[in-house]
Amino acid sequence: QLRLIAIGQDNYKKKFEHIYFIAAIIALITICILAPAYQAFGAAIAVLITEMFVATGMSVQSIKLKKEVRQQIYDK
Repeated sequence: QLRLIAIGQDNYKKKFEHIYFIAAIIALITICILAPAYQAFGAAIAVLITEMFVATGMSVQSIKLKKEVRQQIYDK
């Protein structure tokens, strides 16, 4: 996933980095809440929630990026 950030223009990189920043916050919050209560199972659920957010966010941003690139190509 980190290689996705290295590809493309700076404004595209910032969008993907933003997703990772939010994911880090989600991970910290969910682990702090779920791990003490449910130990390893809670930590696993927290990681699952975080990874689902990253996958969804990356998919949405990739679709938007694809549309944006296509629009730039057709405008030329």
